[in-house]
Amino acid sequence: MFKQSLLYIIFAGIFAVLLTPFIVDKTLFFPFITGKAFYFRTIVEIISLAWILLALKDESYRPRASWIAYSLGAFLVIIGLADLLGENPLKSIWSNFERMEGYVTLLHLGAYFIVLATVINTKKLWNIFFNASVLASVGMSVFAIFQLAGKAVINQGGVRVDGTFGNASYLAIYLLFNIFITAFLFSRSKGILVRWWYSGAILLQGIILYYTATRGAFLGLLAGIGFTLVLMLFNNNQKGSARGIIAGVMIAIVLVGAGLSAAKDTKFVQESDTLIRIAPFISLDGLKQASLSRVQIWNMAFNGFKERPLLGWGQENFNFLFNTHYSPEMFAQEQWFDRAHNVFFDWLTSGGILGLTAYLALFITAFMHMWIPHTKSFLGRVKSWFRHRLEDDDEMSLGYTDRAILSGLFVAYFVHNLFVFDNTVSYIMFFTILAFLHSVYHMPKDLFKPLFNLPTNVRKYIVIPVVIIVFLASSFFFVVQPVNANRALLGGLAPNKEGIMANLESFKKAVKHKTTGGQEIREQLVQFSVRINGFDLPDKVKTEIGDFAEEAILEYIEQVPNDARLYVFLSTFYSSRGDRAKELDALIKALELSPKKQQIMFGLGAHYVNTGNVEKGFEVLKEAYDLAPEYREAVVNYAATALYQRRTDIAYPLLIDSYGTRYVSDARIIQAYNAIGDIVAIILIYEELVKNNPNDSQNRTQLAAAYLQVGRRGDAVTELREAIKFAPEFKEQGEYFIAEILAGRNP
Repeated sequence: MFKQSLLYIIFAGIFAVLLTPFIVDKTLFFPFITGKAFYFRTIVEIISLAWILLALKDESYRPRASWIAYSLGAFLVIIGLADLLGENPLKSIWSNFERMEGYVTLLHLGAYFIVLATVINTKKLWNIFFNASVLASVGMSVFAIFQLAGKAVINQGGVRVDGTFGNASYLAIYLLFNIFITAFLFSRSKGILVRWWYSGAILLQGIILYYTATRGAFLGLLAGIGFTLVLMLFNNNQKGSARGIIAGVMIAIVLVGAGLSAAKDTKFVQESDTLIRIAPFISLDGLKQASLSRVQIWNMAFNGFKERPLLGWGQENFNFLFNTHYSPEMFAQEQWFDRAHNVFFDWLTSGGILGLTAYLALFITAFMHMWIPHTKSFLGRVKSWFRHRLEDDDEMSLGYTDRAILSGLFVAYFVHNLFVFDNTVSYIMFFTILAFLHSVYHMPKDLFKPLFNLPTNVRKYIVIPVVIIVFLASSFFFVVQPVNANRALLGGLAPNKEGIMANLESFKKAVKHKTTGGQEIREQLVQFSVRINGFDLPDKVKTEIGDFAEEAILEYIEQVPNDARLYVFLSTFYSSRGDRAKELDALIKALELSPKKQQIMFGLGAHYVNTGNVEKGFEVLKEAYDLAPEYREAVVNYAATALYQRRTDIAYPLLIDSYGTRYVSDARIIQAYNAIGDIVAIILIYEELVKNNPNDSQNRTQLAAAYLQVGRRGDAVTELREAIKFAPEFKEQGEYFIAEILAGRNP
């Protein structure tokens, strides 16, 4: 009875994992990410405890050896060592709320692999499990149809459907796995109705994957299908007619791809939100162009790897090498990358050459387990290392088509990973397939045999109590604590009816938890303290919140002293407080850590200009411009500072080359023209703004002020009257200004 109860708990938990993609907890910060991750961890904690108790009682549920299991064990050990020796071990272990990875997640995935591979151990159980996964993916696809129809919100905005993932690429890789799983089930099924169901499911999954407009997943799908078809062509048992059909399908795929590539500039493609992303990506030139920004990041990743080639920087530490090796040509991209947007470069930087090798071994050993046991001519000794779990039991054996489809899945996933990074659900799907192959091809040898074969009294009175205590502690530290910290952070950010001090108390609770999201919490706290400076609050309250924010981020910087991003936040904080000396120190330190980052130079240059050291600001902003002269933000900053110094010989050519005119409608340029008394330039800028947007009363008011400065009082009155017309709330003030001007005074 006890054994049966444990099995019920484990089965319920395993199937509950399939609901992970649907979990969105809006009581959490990053609800689409954290909700899924905490749900998955909770399930794994429960089923892992139940499994250990079950395995202690029944040896048939104890883990067996396989090269997949060995590779996974090596991967976990190597990455664990890399994390401990990395730049920021705490973040490597705990990760943050935006990603929810880190070593904690890897440990849970490892536990999930063991439980799944040992408990789902028959063909019937695996078929049920895979069918449940397909059913879940169909449900997700139906929800995405509602998004396409406008009946449900696309969470990330735009037109790319994202289901309940909040990210279209996350939905895409989930569907990619399930397309191949559905094809795998189709190949093993016999009934016509069942095959119609699988065919319909694949069609629906494929349509929704298309509407995610995720180029990496689309390319992965084509690569995976192509690889499967090539393997099918080499099947010696394949009939000639079947080979003809396969060859025809392959030719059709190539022709469709070539057609899309050729038609990338046509109106049909250009007017499609999906095709405009996918079509150029299919050709080699288009792939190269679309991957340009990715290649820049990969170059940074490789340079960072060369600094720590053996074990890398540890998980979640890509930002350190990104800052150090930042390429100025990336000015149009995100300013703070925390991933290489390539899974293999991510593991190369996180775990060094050892970590990447261990990760690739998961793919290699999966292929070896699928193909070596079925190869007649392979060395007998080597073949025995990959044999089926039971020599005379063919129930779990995979046919050639089964293996071809699963091989295509690995290729599809591999290609997808060249352009995107993993998430909780894609990890779950990957580890699920690994667990399946392990359960099919494992060796008779028991793993951890000495641990399970302890004397009965030792197991009963020592091992079981210790296991229960460990798992209770694990649940507290890996689930309860991070959830509490997350909710406290959200409580700090959300409007609170009890007042602003209640927000502060929530932030204090969040900071107190030494767990996931330590840096995120402090960054959000600093931003909050800066934001409330614009609130109508007592100075005492602002000071108390600011003091706590300063203390919290400085404490974290003491632990992690080499993160440029932290110093940028710190400089913003000191700027909001008017502490110019500390602001300067923070900016200088940030630039030391990321010497080619223009955004930091902009902040440093603005600091010098605002504190009267225009010449020093000019030098810094010139350096930022020289790093990437095509960067318009750098052009404006450099030109504005040149204007302050009346260096029109520099400013005018810069603006004309970049904008085609020196009359650029940017607040910094307008402010610079005003500082040197070039009111004519200001008038021309605002006249153009009014011409392009005649209903903007603010621009008309500014133009009126400029007219007044050069004595064009009638034009000033005209613009003010027009401003009143488009902004009735401005009427009282505008009529006052008009009356003053008509009376000969300057309001």
